Amino acid sequence: MEPARPGITRRTALTAAAWSAPVIAAAVASPLASASGETEVDLGVALDVLRWPWMYRHGFAFRVFDFLSGANDWSGSFYADYYVSTSDEIAYILPNANVGVGPSSTPGWSYVGMGPSGQYGAIKVTFKFGGVIPAGSSADLVVEDPHWIGLTPPDSSAPSGYTIETTRSVQIYDVIGTPNSDTDTYNFASEPVTYTTTV
Repeated sequence: MEPARPGITRRTALTAAAWSAPVIAAAVASPLASASGETEVDLGVALDVLRWPWMYRHGFAFRVFDFLSGANDWSGSFYADYYVSTSDEIAYILPNANVGVGPSSTPGWSYVGMGPSGQYGAIKVTFKFGGVIPAGSSADLVVEDPHWIGLTPPDSSAPSGYTIETTRSVQIYDVIGTPNSDTDTYNFASEPVTYTTTV
């Protein structure tokens, strides 16, 4: 997978607002949709600011919500793939990674597995959400202190402060729910990231 590298777009602005002022921003952005009894949803994903951009830690979070209006409860399920890199030739997931769902996540998330794997290791981890996203709210996934990033190629002699520049991304798919009108718009988010080694 080769994630896109978007510039400053409407989506970039939306996702930034979405995390800092959660989903209320999306609801306020379309008051007419709410007033007219809007019954469609367009689930989308926003990346949180990377909490610990260091090798062997990489705590992260992302948020899924209705980008269309935020005026409807949504009930259903979907999968989410979180990519730590564009390929295992940049960075990879350590086999003993602690990638379970964190306690501050929205109820309904579960860990599915890792893959695909290349010469050094896997580059993505998959989660599933099943439950309800109330109107004006979101399904937040938080993974805390997973210790899962490896250097590529593996180099145990790399000094503290060594950096690797790459791209991380998340994609939601197989969205099934009520209302079931997701259009795939906003289902992918990506951003450049610099990982730093620590001793």
